[in-house]
Amino acid sequence: MQQLQLPCSQAIKWLIYSFMKKILLTVVIFSAAMVSCSKQDTTVPYYSVTGSWKYIGYAGGLAGFKFTAAPDSIKNHLQFDATRLLMNNGGTQSCTGYTFVKDSSAGYHGLLTMADTTIYPRQYDVTLRNDTLVLYPHLFSDAFETYYARSLKTFTWCEGVGH
Repeated sequence: MQQLQLPCSQAIKWLIYSFMKKILLTVVIFSAAMVSCSKQDTTVPYYSVTGSWKYIGYAGGLAGFKFTAAPDSIKNHLQFDATRLLMNNGGTQSCTGYTFVKDSSAGYHGLLTMADTTIYPRQYDVTLRNDTLVLYPHLFSDAFETYYARSLKTFTWCEGVGH
């Protein structure tokens, strides 16, 4: 009987080896297909403030408040083109020129400087996260960050500013 078991045992080992090889090959092919078909993050960072932005909330301050959403009653918007900034605060509108200098080495995406010297603060550190614009007064400590989301709403530009 031992002579019969040895060939049968080898046949079983060969079947198991062959089966395992097929399973391994299937797993490798399936894994390669999953990697090649997996969704890759093709989002290109949009480091431009150009467009319209709706105020959505704030965070920070001396007490370090977590993000606090703006009440629906607040209707503040910012609108940028290449050189102009429009600020619409609940229907009251003002415009000024601005510059935006990209600088991600400083821990934010750029520095926004408003041309109007009566606006305080005049400079903001700008961080862009997906479709969110975060403004923080430049060189301030314990200030509030203000958050804006991209908006489809557009406003008519003020007369005599820029273009």
